[in-house]
Amino acid sequence: MHFDFYALSAFVNFIVSISFGVFVYTRDTKDHKNIGFFLLTFFVGFLNFFYFFWITADTATAALFFVRLLMAFLLFVPSSSLYFIIAVTGELEGKKRFIVLDYMVFCLFLLVAFTPAFLKNFHPAVGINYWPSPEPLFTLFLIFYFLNVIYQSYLLLKNYRTSKGIAHLQMKYVSIGIIISYIGGSCNFLAMYGIPFPPVLNILTSVYVILIGYAMTRYRLMDIRIIARKFLFYAGLSVAVYAMFYAISGLYLLIFGSVFSTAGFIVGLAVAPLCILGLYQMSDALMDFINQHIFYSLYNYEETLYKISKELNNYVNLDTIVSILVNNLRKVFGLGKIALFILDQNNTIQNLDAVGFNQASAIAETDASLLVYIFQENKKIIEQDEIKSLVEKEQDENKKRDLLWLQKFSKQTGAFLYVPLLSAEKMIGILILGEKFGNESYAKEDLDLLRTIAYQAGIAIDNAKLYKTIDDKNKNLQELVSAKDDFIRIANHQLNTPLSIMKNAYAMVQDNTLTQKEGIGYWGNALKRMSQVVENFWDTFQSEGQMQSNPQKTDIAAMLRDIVKEKKLAVKTLKKDIKILIQKPDFEIPTVLCDPKQVNSVFSNLLDNATFYTPKGSITVWYELVKSSAFLKVNVQDTGIGFSAEEKTKIGGKFYRAKKAPLYHTDGSGLGVYICKKIIENNKGELTCQSPGENKGSTFSVSLPIFE
Repeated sequence: MHFDFYALSAFVNFIVSISFGVFVYTRDTKDHKNIGFFLLTFFVGFLNFFYFFWITADTATAALFFVRLLMAFLLFVPSSSLYFIIAVTGELEGKKRFIVLDYMVFCLFLLVAFTPAFLKNFHPAVGINYWPSPEPLFTLFLIFYFLNVIYQSYLLLKNYRTSKGIAHLQMKYVSIGIIISYIGGSCNFLAMYGIPFPPVLNILTSVYVILIGYAMTRYRLMDIRIIARKFLFYAGLSVAVYAMFYAISGLYLLIFGSVFSTAGFIVGLAVAPLCILGLYQMSDALMDFINQHIFYSLYNYEETLYKISKELNNYVNLDTIVSILVNNLRKVFGLGKIALFILDQNNTIQNLDAVGFNQASAIAETDASLLVYIFQENKKIIEQDEIKSLVEKEQDENKKRDLLWLQKFSKQTGAFLYVPLLSAEKMIGILILGEKFGNESYAKEDLDLLRTIAYQAGIAIDNAKLYKTIDDKNKNLQELVSAKDDFIRIANHQLNTPLSIMKNAYAMVQDNTLTQKEGIGYWGNALKRMSQVVENFWDTFQSEGQMQSNPQKTDIAAMLRDIVKEKKLAVKTLKKDIKILIQKPDFEIPTVLCDPKQVNSVFSNLLDNATFYTPKGSITVWYELVKSSAFLKVNVQDTGIGFSAEEKTKIGGKFYRAKKAPLYHTDGSGLGVYICKKIIENNKGELTCQSPGENKGSTFSVSLPIFE
């Protein structure tokens, strides 16, 4: 027996084919693709097994025996390959009888494979002493063999042209692998017919295993990555055990002169536990290395699913749920890019969390809205490679246009996978993932994991939104209860005071303390005050709904001159030491667009407040042009009681009054500024307030759009 390159190539082919075939078959023993692949690798593997013994045979008898065994397995390679290819192309149901017939044809050749009518003589060729000479029946077999190969090539190329997306890429590598392996194996036939071509290409028989393995791991053909990870782990561990065994054996020979010496056995009692401990540590390190550098995306899937599910169930805050989902998926898939859109009840974008999409490829909300529109009907996971296929199959021009946009969007942004988030078949949001770590494709396990997480996340997000809605309504209800209490308190105070005046005046008229004329005067003032209170309540009620306004060109400067003139008389009547001034600006005061009646009441109220809450000093009205001179800002500045920074956030709220306000004006309702703010906002403007602090004055500012 002698060894050479041909024998080595046959042995490599045998090991690779059988090993790969077995663990693919154990992945799913009922899948026809797995069964077909196992049969193909089984026959190719044992063909090469006996090829090895034939090449290394020392006698013609031994060579003939192993060649005939080799031929017995070669006979079924074409049929097994056909079975595998038809299963991969998805045409098995319609071609089962054809496959059975194909096997039967080659079974007929098996009946004569061990007779002289098939092979009987040898001749030296290409450096090998016992190269078989073909007989007529072998030549007939070879004709059927190549007809089978041609038909298989036709099926592969046809499906390669018609398949799309992931299936297209799968067919590409299966086609290349099968064709190359046939070329490599068929070179053995040349020397049989006197063509001096050595079988150097026989090693290419293993190429189909490598390329199909690549299609499996990269493009989800038969999805064997979990099995591959285990296989690689145990293979690596076996290499470590063999290396350790030979290293220890070498040391024993060097030190003790023999592996089986008595001293060696004694030392072995101490060495064995160390070896076990070393293998234990090595196994952990090996699995970590495989998980992190070769099968990164399979790392702790079960743990990840449990962790995400547990965290999603523990929280009801929407932002927290989004953070959990994004951060965990980034970690498990090694993602550089991930985005999550969440929809509100009107199917518009509510939340947007995007990581890794730089400014050049940022996802705008308009893009997000279009994505939502596309996935409203198609609530399935879509991969970038599949979009082209969907475009070609789509008949509706509008949908085709949307898919073309999605295809362009995916390339521009680096979006690789789209995962709709569902709850009770209702779309809650959409998750966009970039490419995985190492630019791997998403495998079946990846998609299964994402479907499960997406479903759980959809429910968690839906629950969080429901919880937020209930929480908001509860807060709103509390605010309404508080507002009701405030209203009753204010109404009681505001109405009880004038009623008390009227009651006392009536009693005094009855006992002649007051004249009837004087009593009527008190009653009139009290009724006027009650009317003002009711009017304030009515204005508040109107401001809560859709306030009607009549915007028109308004001379705001003239309006304020009239109001200031009126307030000066009021100050004089109150005998307060207050000066009211209008500061002339260094620009011509433009007209504004507003409802003059409504805005007049606003400035009247603001100046009244400035008068009420300024014991002495001044009130100054001054103007500014703001927002690129598109708005006129009117400031009413006083030197009155002011307010704190804490109070600033509350001023303008319904029924709110500053702490010191009742000391200076007991009849305030806390509705004036609230109503003013609503009126100004209804006129497309803005009302703000500032104060350096208590007893340091305040400024109330009204910005209104300039009339063009």
